[in-house]
Amino acid sequence: VVADQAWAILSREEVRIMVDKLREKAPAVLRELLPDRLDLGTLHQVLQRLLRERVPIRDLPTICEGLHDASIATGDPAQLTEFVRKRLARRISEDLADPERRIWGVTLDPETERHVHDELTLLADDQAQPAREAMRRRAALESLLLDQLARLRAVPVPVPVLLVSPALRPALGAFLGRYQARLRVLASDELYPGYDFVDLSLADLG
Repeated sequence: VVADQAWAILSREEVRIMVDKLREKAPAVLRELLPDRLDLGTLHQVLQRLLRERVPIRDLPTICEGLHDASIATGDPAQLTEFVRKRLARRISEDLADPERRIWGVTLDPETERHVHDELTLLADDQAQPAREAMRRRAALESLLLDQLARLRAVPVPVPVLLVSPALRPALGAFLGRYQARLRVLASDELYPGYDFVDLSLADLG
């Protein structure tokens, strides 16, 4: 339960303390980042987004280096988080893999992935549809995704993963946020070299 709520528990003051400790050990990492390119509030939001999807934030130097590079192009917390995730790909893969460096999960076929992308785009535009229609679409999309993920229940895997395209991962990760204790959404370019993805969508479980 604590892990599920770590993102909500993390306070701005705690982030300030983390930054002060890092500044003592590695001042160069922060010299050009805070406050010149990002403020503490944005860093706080990025760390919360990582924790919400159970991505460890212990490697703060790597996170800050990633933010330094990404902040040249954007200050949006969602886009910054996706950039940092790629920098943390090795750690993410380690956490998801079994002892044989295999990551188990499922993928979506191209047609389903396009449909999911289109539905999430529509749901993001709150003004484009009545609330009742949005609720119906959300429920239908959730049902579709849970059906696609049914194969994960057939095999006892360490951490079940849904592997999707980088373009779909941010919105789908947020949409499936309440399932993060049982499922992780991973972009294909976050799979670190040396780790194998076992796609149960293609496996013969009979």
